[in-house]
Amino acid sequence: MMVHLSHAVLALLAEIGALIAFGRFGWTRFDAPLHYLATALLVIGPTILWARYAAPAARARLSGGLLVGFKLGFFALATVAFGVTDGWQIANFYAALCVAHMLVALRAGLM
Repeated sequence: MMVHLSHAVLALLAEIGALIAFGRFGWTRFDAPLHYLATALLVIGPTILWARYAAPAARARLSGGLLVGFKLGFFALATVAFGVTDGWQIANFYAALCVAHMLVALRAGLM
């Protein structure tokens, strides 16, 4: 029970953090008015991909190594986005959070 709760909390933090990273990247890398469009696309696009391939209730959910690879790539891109926009200390903290999330999920057999 406690492992599932910690996995749920870590997953929520990692996924919301990724959306924040992508949104901040779009907001800071483009000038007005393009930053509105870039932010929207960089938040909506990954959300659609996540809902299609990684969400627990997705019909086309990846399994096994493909799911782990997709999540690692997703979180790696978010880490780079944090590093570019907010600095590498925040990116390192976010990367550690994602590693903890993946380890708890793998240990509990949730992936």
